[in-house]
Amino acid sequence: MEWKIDQNYLLNKDARVLAVDDAPFSRGNNFTWLLGLIMRVDGTIENLAKVSIKVDGEDATNAVGELVSIMGDGIRMIMLQGITFGGFNVVDIAALFKNTRVPVAVVIDRMPDMKSIEEALKKHFKDWQSRIEKMRNKIYSDGKVYYQFEGIDPNLGMKFIKRFIRNGNYPEPLRVANLIASIL
Repeated sequence: MEWKIDQNYLLNKDARVLAVDDAPFSRGNNFTWLLGLIMRVDGTIENLAKVSIKVDGEDATNAVGELVSIMGDGIRMIMLQGITFGGFNVVDIAALFKNTRVPVAVVIDRMPDMKSIEEALKKHFKDWQSRIEKMRNKIYSDGKVYYQFEGIDPNLGMKFIKRFIRNGNYPEPLRVANLIASIL
């Protein structure tokens, strides 16, 4: 049986998202933090948590899943500030959705230069092919911001995300998560 999202949950006035961003790090660091922030549509921040990930590791997918577990039920979407954290620690959004059953949206402010990313991965990682494959999700745009989705129709996903935009073009949960993560 295929799992289907209940659109009414997304349209609820108390709908909540988990926004995820990473803390700054140096190439010499072995780990950095992933910050998870729960925000309702009305802008209320309900919870914060952090988990560590390896810089250039392979544990970002599991770490985001751990944030979902820590934060509890009721998350309607996972919003990621990009698909890589701590350098090239890539989130496999298909696996994340499969494990959590929460739709995933990757939000970025510009189209990635996949050729340069692939060159960097080839230069530094033996497993570069598996990392690049995790990044090859279809990219959608509303003309201002770029998105990747898993577990939700892209049109519905963009409609839901737009409920979280207060000023400018970027969703408020990711903006706040970025501010908080920057001081960890």
